[in-house]
Amino acid sequence: MPKLEHLLEDALAIAYRRRNARQKIQLKHGLVIELYITTLHLIHLLLVRRAITPSAKEWETVLAHWPWELPSPRPKPSPFKIKDQYCLTAVFPVPDVHARWAGPPEPPEPRSESKDAGPETLHEKS
Repeated sequence: MPKLEHLLEDALAIAYRRRNARQKIQLKHGLVIELYITTLHLIHLLLVRRAITPSAKEWETVLAHWPWELPSPRPKPSPFKIKDQYCLTAVFPVPDVHARWAGPPEPPEPRSESKDAGPETLHEKS
């Protein structure tokens, strides 16, 4: 199973590109991490468990493996319950990660006015 940091990085990359689309990471022992990023550049992070509130240690573990800089002070969780689901949640701003999460740049529009222009090449990031 991939490390937690890689799982978070993948979920954040998708959330950054697809605003307001919830990403879920199901961990063993019943802990679920949900996150999404709004069009207002806010991250919504939720830890969810059935029948018992996620622990403070689980919250700190998720933040310790967060793949980018967190705001200072670190986000503090707010607990709440929906039916049999117990949650810890926090909302915090997206840091300046555009270059990291925006993905490859869109190719430029073809230039119809230049007949001598050769094919354009996109280079992969290494």
